[in-house]
Amino acid sequence: MSRAQQRQGEREGAKAVDGEPSRARACSASRTTRAVILSAGRGTRMGAGSRERAKALTPLLGRAMLDRQLQALDEAGFLHVTVVIGHLGDQIERALVSWRREAHAQRRARLPPRVDTVRQQPTPLSTNAGVAHGTAHALGSAASALSGEAFLLLLGDVLPGAGALARIRRRAVGCDAVVAVDRHGDVTRGAAVHWDERSGTLRAIVEKPRDGEATSSWNNSGVYLLPAGSARLCAALVPSPRGELELPDLVSRLIDDGLDVRVAPIERPLHVGTPEELRLAERVLSLPAALRPGPHIDRIATSPTPTSAPRSARRTSPARRATSCAAQAPPPPRRSGGWWSPWRPTCCCVA
Repeated sequence: MSRAQQRQGEREGAKAVDGEPSRARACSASRTTRAVILSAGRGTRMGAGSRERAKALTPLLGRAMLDRQLQALDEAGFLHVTVVIGHLGDQIERALVSWRREAHAQRRARLPPRVDTVRQQPTPLSTNAGVAHGTAHALGSAASALSGEAFLLLLGDVLPGAGALARIRRRAVGCDAVVAVDRHGDVTRGAAVHWDERSGTLRAIVEKPRDGEATSSWNNSGVYLLPAGSARLCAALVPSPRGELELPDLVSRLIDDGLDVRVAPIERPLHVGTPEELRLAERVLSLPAALRPGPHIDRIATSPTPTSAPRSARRTSPARRATSCAAQAPPPPRRSGGWWSPWRPTCCCVA
């Protein structure tokens, strides 16, 4: 049996499991209120603290990262969130109970109406002596909980704003899946995304390319909007050279299966995977909202943290500030082929 025939058989099997073709369900992706957060990692890059505390509970200016993610999802209109847990997952379950009790006592909805957990279980691999792990394997653990729904997928160390999440969902109109991207100077730490900037169609995604291999400056932001049934495909993926089941490989599988995968350029979200990134995120969040950088977060890494807006910015009219910032801002989004890129800079003249 050829590879194409094998893929066709797998697609027919997925249709039988999920009840209808993926393309027929694509129109519901832009209206989905379902989300998944992958919080099963050990967080070894965070240092010694990750051995005693779940990475998702790392405090960020007094609030856990997972707490901030859930609030952003709630503000973006997501009603049901599944958190995939693993290492020290009991801590996360207790924290969710505590946050829900606190939100109810204070009569304010900071969490989505429904939040549940699914535990990632190691799966023996037939190809080697190890066990399956990785981001795609964690997503596969939640396949049965998704009930054939399109869903937004969020990595546990990424902190996008509610506006970016809503923009990604709007981008799903007329396509099957969406991958959020941002401009990053070093794509070797993430995944290089190659796409057609005229149509917005994703061409290829390469996980952690070597120096000199990447020809794109667009980086995978760690936020996806995936069609129903895609979580079940994770079990059929081949482990990467690192021995992990990778989400970029799942996206490549969707492209190979003929699905229309688009990109959504967004302001670069905060990533908290190392102690250095944690300190940078704290500095960004401590800034006044008008001074927080958007796609160029790295520029404040070596600059002092201001406690208030500069006096010149306070005394200058909004129109004059907009004129001064225009010289420093990247070119405006282009309209081409009926597609509007929502990517824009954030500066002192943008609320």
